[in-house]
Amino acid sequence: MKTPIRKPIDINKIEELSKEIHPLKAVFDQMKDHVVITDENAAIIYANPAVEKHTGFKIHEAIGKNPGDLWGSRMPENFYQKMWYRIKIEKEPFISEVENQRKDGSTYWQELRISPILDATGDIKFFIAIEPDITSKIELNRTRESFMATFDKNIQSSFRNSRQILDWLSTHGRLNQKQKERLETVYKQEQNLSVLVDSLRDFLKKHQSD
Repeated sequence: MKTPIRKPIDINKIEELSKEIHPLKAVFDQMKDHVVITDENAAIIYANPAVEKHTGFKIHEAIGKNPGDLWGSRMPENFYQKMWYRIKIEKEPFISEVENQRKDGSTYWQELRISPILDATGDIKFFIAIEPDITSKIELNRTRESFMATFDKNIQSSFRNSRQILDWLSTHGRLNQKQKERLETVYKQEQNLSVLVDSLRDFLKKHQSD
């Protein structure tokens, strides 16, 4: 399914739909997470104060507009195709991470959670999107990835060099018995350190998305 063409929404329809969602506003207005409610064509009919804080767009600038024309449309086209198929055709919630752009041009990441709200006949009436800011989480994951890449490169090089030295000493070092015993101890210590490093690597990878 292609991304729907932007369809303007009449101010009278905005006012009509706003009356229907009025009971929800008291809750959403207090939330720190970005919350947007749109009509079936993704025209914004409600945005909570957190939207203004996170995006830089005034609420009056957002009403009637499509999020993709304001802070969205930075993801690949197939991302939006999957999203629209999920929420418009399957009429099921869609959850993913999305990169957006503020009014000042700076970018940030949110966890996009869109739920279609159906009317009595099963047709879509609203979409409710709740989008916590996860920029710090994404940045932390990138730092972890960079650290892991550097860590793997450096530690593997270090182990390779130390093993080459130990192997050379074992073969060509002309060691006496005491020195051989000491070398064997070093071998075991190196093996134990390798196991520890592998455990640390596994731990970091396991918790990379936490």
